[in-house]
Amino acid sequence: MRCGAISRGRRALLGAITVALALGANGCVKKPYAPITCERVDLSNCVIQKVEVLGNHAVSTSDIKEKIATTETSRLFGGVVEHIPILGVWDRLLVDYERLDPFVLDRDLSRIERSYRARGYYEAQVRAGRTIKLPNKQVRVEIVVDEGQPVHVAKVELAWKDPRSDLRPQVTRAIETARKDLAIGAPFAEDAFEATKKKLLRAMTDRGFAYAQAQGDAHVDLTAHQAEVVYTLELGPESKFGPITIEGNAPLPAERLLAAVNTHEGQRFSTAALESAELALTELGVFGSIQAVPQLAPAGQPRNPIVPVVFRVSVAPLHAAQLGGGAEIGGRVEVHLQARWEDKNFLGGLRHFSAELRPGVELYPLTLQTIFAPKDTVRPLPELRLRTELQQPGFVEARTTGVLSAAANLYRLPTSEVIPKDPVIVGYIEFAGRAGVERRFWGSRVNSSFYAVIQHDQPFAYRTYDFKTTPPGFTPITLPFLQTTASLDMRVGQSGKADKVNPHSGFYFQNDLQVMPLGDAGHAIHDVRVRPELRGYIPIAKRWTLALRAASGLLFPLGSYGTKLLEPNVCAGLKPSDPAAAACNADLQVLQFRAFFSGGANSNRGYPYNGVGPHQKVPLSNITLNTNIPVATGGLTLWEGSLELRAPIVGPLGTVFFVDGSNISPSVAQFDFTAPHLSAGFGLRYDTPVGPARLDLGVRIPCAQKLGSCGPIYDPSSPEKASLSSAEGEAGTIFGLPIAISIAIGEAF
Repeated sequence: MRCGAISRGRRALLGAITVALALGANGCVKKPYAPITCERVDLSNCVIQKVEVLGNHAVSTSDIKEKIATTETSRLFGGVVEHIPILGVWDRLLVDYERLDPFVLDRDLSRIERSYRARGYYEAQVRAGRTIKLPNKQVRVEIVVDEGQPVHVAKVELAWKDPRSDLRPQVTRAIETARKDLAIGAPFAEDAFEATKKKLLRAMTDRGFAYAQAQGDAHVDLTAHQAEVVYTLELGPESKFGPITIEGNAPLPAERLLAAVNTHEGQRFSTAALESAELALTELGVFGSIQAVPQLAPAGQPRNPIVPVVFRVSVAPLHAAQLGGGAEIGGRVEVHLQARWEDKNFLGGLRHFSAELRPGVELYPLTLQTIFAPKDTVRPLPELRLRTELQQPGFVEARTTGVLSAAANLYRLPTSEVIPKDPVIVGYIEFAGRAGVERRFWGSRVNSSFYAVIQHDQPFAYRTYDFKTTPPGFTPITLPFLQTTASLDMRVGQSGKADKVNPHSGFYFQNDLQVMPLGDAGHAIHDVRVRPELRGYIPIAKRWTLALRAASGLLFPLGSYGTKLLEPNVCAGLKPSDPAAAACNADLQVLQFRAFFSGGANSNRGYPYNGVGPHQKVPLSNITLNTNIPVATGGLTLWEGSLELRAPIVGPLGTVFFVDGSNISPSVAQFDFTAPHLSAGFGLRYDTPVGPARLDLGVRIPCAQKLGSCGPIYDPSSPEKASLSSAEGEAGTIFGLPIAISIAIGEAF
């Protein structure tokens, strides 16, 4: 990175971490601070503290400021640290001071006037009202706008170069719908005028007229403040697709690519079909660029109604190797390495094969709250995760992908929280496989899949690493089930295009349905599990977004599992030798894999991972009774809700303010809203190529965890008095405060 290329936003973030470290890591030294003179009569070189726009109603202030070069000085955290010792030095070192240039300001006024005229305000006048000198060699610039009366659309007419009386009804309807897009009575805006022309053209080219043309003319009467618009249309011959070919695809097989294109010679010409084909090729993930080029006859030559199409592509690297590492500090403390290999043309045929290996170590029982615990209580627990997946595009039919995956894991479930002096810590060796199909519809807005899944988990004791002998009270468990997922994605970014990473408007809905008709005979596991989720995004300003999420989950056990552990006080206090202990342990095993849990970075952010929901002390082994820490058992009914305001600070740095709520009920279809577990907080966001890096601080709101009670939800001193809905674990504190901190990549939803 060049020293001069560091943006204001990045400097703001680096300053929040450490100035010296950031500049040293980049091998750069910030140029010396330039003195501020601010001595000239026209106030040239003075620092611009604020730019105000007055008199604007039709155009927002933020839109106007985005189009001009005269901008306010962006300061670290808005300048609130300017006069704070030490932090004020950071602010001075990292700030890019915006200086007043009267010539630039004059050009900006012309830009604003031109912007208004493009929106139909031909009489708009813009002037610099005042440039006010402030203390500390700063100025405030006031821009005054006189918008005037707008020109309105009075008439929109169509003129035909080749009128036809035999047009198909769907063509005429589409053209008429596009014409109405430029509304009568609306201000005559250039963008709307051009957009309507493009929609008229697409109405024709999408329906077989490859040579269609559209021209637009407008007569503007400034006296009457009216505009009369005429679009001149030419259809040309009704066309069909000719031969479909692909160029630049070596070494990828052309027949597989043409199958994904799914457009054939002899079909009616359609621009929409070509865009759908480009999207299908993009989703294969093997191309750097894709362009569908219809081979139209040159101007002046006879128009051939048979239109060949060439897809010109450039192949991206087909093999990739990645090596890295990471760490988790939250509900547990863990470090790991990660290696990944990917081949996007495995054995030819566009098969996509990937393998990922992630060895790691969990420092048990450390969490964010107990990270400074005495070292003699920490036990390193090795983990290993291996996953492979093979995808076959064009499976069964052109746009369906076949999926086959397998995984082998060695890990500790986070719900097995027992911390005696010499623990038998239970881990699992897990083998899982999945086979199914995936299909996308409607320009990838709708995704659906169907899988057959089988999962086998073999418990073992971390203390002895005896993989053949199961710990007391545990048995191997096998979970075969059918899974289907469906989603509708209508999320749009600030650019108006589809954006899954930083949505600004729209909504997203998904549902996961699992059915286990066979199950493990030893555990009588038969159930139906459904988990829908809805997310919505409302733009409340140019870069401000109000995000909402509502999720629920329902588990319907058809066998006998869950009946013991989810009953109040049945398992608490049992000895491992008691006959009922085996049933409690069996319930715990199954619920750890099938029940619902809540709390954590992508859930209720005022709680640690799995911190919301039923907890009980279960006789896992002969030493478990030495601890008062309950185990998260999960529940059969889940509801979660979040409200989040996302706002920019400077450059790629932003902030959020959120309120989260959730509850887990041990009964089937029992949505309990009397214990909302409300938490509120704020977070920081920093945009990266893989999504925003985030830091969230959630605070549990007093007296809003269980309505009508301001005390702790779980009272370990008297579990026999705890009701079924209140038998929950202690969420823990940080520095004695009822808060939780989460660090992650990507938005919470």
